[in-house]
Amino acid sequence: MARLGPQENYAAVGMALYILGYVNTLELVHKKDKAAGSSIHNWILLVTGAFIAMGSKENLLVLLVPSMILLIILYRKELLDSRKLFFFLPLG
Repeated sequence: MARLGPQENYAAVGMALYILGYVNTLELVHKKDKAAGSSIHNWILLVTGAFIAMGSKENLLVLLVPSMILLIILYRKELLDSRKLFFFLPLG
């Protein structure tokens, strides 16, 4: 039986945080709630999870793709504000 190293444990925690923030933001967007643009807690979860996951396993850089898709969705629905862009700058 193979044992996982500490990188995989950190990656799992990072992915959990990322997915939680991502799904919560998409739910608010789907409800057409303007809070999708102002929910800083979801953005902090999303960006922190991405940093942890990408920092521990470099093959998780693929998380940039769904992050950019989320930015495009928010931009098209006019829910993007400067605070969200500020949190996404380090990811780009």
